[in-house]
Amino acid sequence: ARFAVGSRLVTLAAGRNTHGELGLGPAERAETFTRVPELMGRSIRQIACGECHTLVLTSEGTVLVCGWNRWGQLALPDREERHVFQAVPALLPLSPVKHVAAGVGFSAIVATDGDVYAFGVNLA
Repeated sequence: ARFAVGSRLVTLAAGRNTHGELGLGPAERAETFTRVPELMGRSIRQIACGECHTLVLTSEGTVLVCGWNRWGQLALPDREERHVFQAVPALLPLSPVKHVAAGVGFSAIVATDGDVYAFGVNLA
């Protein structure tokens, strides 16, 4: 997955989208950069791409996720794939997030108070 954030609050994505990791809907491959509807008009601070999932950190400190969730790497209460970006309810009561990271089957965030949270597969 590849993302580009423009200066006019436009976010573009390109890639396979096998599990919805681009946020463009179910299994919609994007050969060229395509606008991501759920991110239009949002000020984006950071984007982290895992193997088949994506985390977006907005300028307000909200985390939006989409893609594969087999191991809970989206921090959502179920293991269903998400094909469009959505906020993570469990993170809303925490301090605003200042950094996001994603890997193969896991994600991590750092809150503004310095607390670190990780979710997903926990294999050594």
